[in-house]
Amino acid sequence: MSDHIKNSILSSLKPLQMVFVATSFEGQPYVRPMTLINSPKGFFLATGSNDNKTRQIAVNPKVEICSLSQNDTNSGYIRARGILEQIIDQDLRTSIYTEAGFLKNYWSDPSSQDYVLYKMIWLEVDFMKPGDDLAVTIPW
Repeated sequence: MSDHIKNSILSSLKPLQMVFVATSFEGQPYVRPMTLINSPKGFFLATGSNDNKTRQIAVNPKVEICSLSQNDTNSGYIRARGILEQIIDQDLRTSIYTEAGFLKNYWSDPSSQDYVLYKMIWLEVDFMKPGDDLAVTIPW
C-alpha cells in the first residue's frame, strides 16, 4: 500500500515545485515559500549563505514542507517531515545547479560560497489527494 502512495506522491510532484518550508528557531516556527527541486538524485532546496533560514537550519535541521494541490473542485496536500543535509560535494552542487536552471538567477557559478544546497531526507509524509476526506501518513 505505501509503495502505491509513494508513487502517487512522486507522480504529483513537478521537477521544480513551489512548497512552503517550515523551520524552527528557539521555539518559534518560520514558514516561507521555496522551490523544491525534485531530482532523480533526491529532493533539494537552495538558499543563500546569509539567509535567516540558513542560520535556523544550522541550529535545527528538522523541517517540514507542504505542497498544495487541487483539481476542479477539491484540494489536497503533501506534507513531508525530514532533515536537511547541507551538500558540500561540488559535483552534486554543480549537477543540481545545472538541473534547476532558475538557480542561475541567484548565483553566477555553482562554486559560489553564497550558494547553499540542502538535500531533504524525507522521514514521514502526510498525503491527501484532492477529493479525499482524510490524509494518509506513511514513513518514507
